[in-house]
Amino acid sequence: MWLSIYNYRLRENWKLWDAEDGPFLEYKIGGKTCRIEFQHRGSPHAHQFVLIKDAPKFDAEDPESYDRVIEFIDKMITTDTDDPEVADVIYCQRHRCTHTCRKGKKGKETCRFNAPFLPMPRTMILEPIPDSMQLSKEKQDRLKEINKKLHDILEADSASIQSFDELLQRLECNFDDYLLAARSKLKNRKVFIKREPKNSRINPYNKKILITMRSNMDIQFILDIYSCISYVVDYVNKSDKGLSRLLRKCVEEYKNGNASIKSKLSAMSKIMYNSSETSAQEASWIRSRLPMCMSTDVVEFISSGPKATRQRMLKSNAELERIAKSNPDSVDIYKKGPIDRYADRPDELEDICLADFIALYNYHTKGKQTTTDNDDDAPEDEELDVIDDDNDNEQTVEKKGIELKNNSGYLTVRRRPKIIRYARFNRHEDEANYFREMVLLFLPWRNEDEEVESQDCAKKFKENEAIIKRNYDKYNAISLDIDAILQEIQNDRNAEENIEAESNNRENVDPNFLNAYDFDDNIVPNAAVEMGLEAPGADITASRYQVPNMIRDDEYLELCDSLNTLQRDFLMHLINDFKSGSNLPVYYFLSGGAGVGKSRLINAIYQSIVRLYRSEPGPVDSNEVLLVAYTGMAAHNIGGITAHSAFHLSANQGKTDVGLSPDVANTMACQLQRLKLIIIDEISMLGAEHFDQISSNLKQAFRSSREFAGRSVIVVGDFNQLRPVGASYVFSNKRAHHRNSLTILCENPQWSPFRLFELTEIMRQKDDLRFAEALTRLAYGRTTAEDNSMNFQPLL
Repeated sequence: MWLSIYNYRLRENWKLWDAEDGPFLEYKIGGKTCRIEFQHRGSPHAHQFVLIKDAPKFDAEDPESYDRVIEFIDKMITTDTDDPEVADVIYCQRHRCTHTCRKGKKGKETCRFNAPFLPMPRTMILEPIPDSMQLSKEKQDRLKEINKKLHDILEADSASIQSFDELLQRLECNFDDYLLAARSKLKNRKVFIKREPKNSRINPYNKKILITMRSNMDIQFILDIYSCISYVVDYVNKSDKGLSRLLRKCVEEYKNGNASIKSKLSAMSKIMYNSSETSAQEASWIRSRLPMCMSTDVVEFISSGPKATRQRMLKSNAELERIAKSNPDSVDIYKKGPIDRYADRPDELEDICLADFIALYNYHTKGKQTTTDNDDDAPEDEELDVIDDDNDNEQTVEKKGIELKNNSGYLTVRRRPKIIRYARFNRHEDEANYFREMVLLFLPWRNEDEEVESQDCAKKFKENEAIIKRNYDKYNAISLDIDAILQEIQNDRNAEENIEAESNNRENVDPNFLNAYDFDDNIVPNAAVEMGLEAPGADITASRYQVPNMIRDDEYLELCDSLNTLQRDFLMHLINDFKSGSNLPVYYFLSGGAGVGKSRLINAIYQSIVRLYRSEPGPVDSNEVLLVAYTGMAAHNIGGITAHSAFHLSANQGKTDVGLSPDVANTMACQLQRLKLIIIDEISMLGAEHFDQISSNLKQAFRSSREFAGRSVIVVGDFNQLRPVGASYVFSNKRAHHRNSLTILCENPQWSPFRLFELTEIMRQKDDLRFAEALTRLAYGRTTAEDNSMNFQPLL
């Protein structure tokens, strides 16, 4: 119920914005967009962009624009806490730091919103210190000292500071140095609101909006619209990064296949259904059919790709049956889309281009439309709710439609043009499609096949460049290279990711660094089965790292009692290593011939180590211990998976230096975030190349420089059994076959830290010791005459 009240209050509040005594005074609203967001399973809050007509525009080259913008800001925004009209709601505006807004190392944590905020005697727009302004080392140190002292003072006792002059006295600096210290922390131009020291934790607010909404707000004058949009998009999508990786992986898997559109959509819907993080409040909001996005502007995408690649919708079965009866040879089986309807426009609209046709008109199937005057008569397939802007002038009007040719429907003129989007082919990367798109959208035509698809569009573009440019400029009013901007944004993000990856080496990163992120452990299991999208047991997002269950305590004690002395000694030694933690990571080579109980000891090790991190028996939902074997049969016997599946090994041992893709590395790190111990069975069959690749892939996934990413490893096997196929032994140097390389003189860096522990007591044939010992000698090729008399001759 209260979600509906919040939505109602938000919409009713908008009605006041254009009033003469509204929050924006004499200024009128030119447009607005709102996105409802539920961060960290919390309550709804609205991100809103408001375009105010006739508001002053900031121009860094015009000194007078500074004064005009500052005067405008002071009319709309304040941090005053002494106004009696907001006394009962001002508490909403006080910023209180929680664990979600803290960043930095323990003991040196700071607020990511930069609270407490800098006091200012008046509203100012400050610039970063330019590179041309050379500051001495002493001056830079002084500015750092001022910033640190200011932060400490505001954190400790800002309420007791009565004036800005008193603050300067405590800082022991003048106003010029204070401003210089503030500028030293800036990367971009920034507005500093007039703020008393005692209000250093008050978020900026508009008085009338705060009184009517009675909830927290943070209102800002936007100097750089692109930075603001980038921030909001990243903030809203912050919790969906893991989902984005899964969707990209799904797209990559289907890119080279021949799957149908339905199959691709089904696979992506399963990922969305299984992996989306949705709070109870967000679910209630959606279930109540309340809008997540609202805007005074309607956006429509034009499918501007080649005609043969566009997706089209089939007509209904009833329509297809009528067509089949009237004309069995007809191929008119698709519904008409916007581009088809453009070709059927009446003669009076002969000179408009496709972009104008879609942006300036609404399509209807009927000739007369009865609407209210506050409705832009939006088509039924709008993605965003249209915010009512003319609520004071509601009246019923009748619009007469413009009839299209070939009985294709009717058009009505829009009061407010749509925002159009299209593919935007890059001229440098795909010149043919770039010119074809320009002709398709911005030059009038009647027959797409004859006038666009079969034409030399580059030539046609040059012949009609003036017309195309005039129409293009209507929908690209800002003279910026959008493609270059998007590429620059992507490059900046890639650079940030690279810097972050380099800085977080193993020595400086908490081993549990992945726990800082919100990995959702509440994903619905097999939700696609409930939707009927797949058979039980199939789930493309399920973890590949399946592990055995943790057995009951009585079963565990029985397992430990069945171990012999050597097995028990090794197990106790290993448990002690993990309990103390002082010797970790550990690297052991557990060797022994056939029948000495290696598989049983592996099971005992697994159950023992898991018990250090889990308290309840049953399914284990994390991977503290990873059980791996070279072949599928051996992996099945120990309850693990194959090495190729676990570590994404290449099938060809000659191509082991390719590394992991970023998506695979991230997924691997997420699913193995609690990994402590790796047990690899059948080590004799694993080649040195793949052994090195295991370590390399783990280092890449966990962003570590240590072998195996600092995880403990136990390898199990007998080198007298099967050797690697087409590869060198795991203990040999993988580059030793390069005779010109000095690596032949070096030992294998992955194998060198392993310590041998050999099991010698045969358990499988312990009731027939003579026969068991003969089998062992047979494996080493050292049979005696007595052994040969035991019918071994056929085997030899």
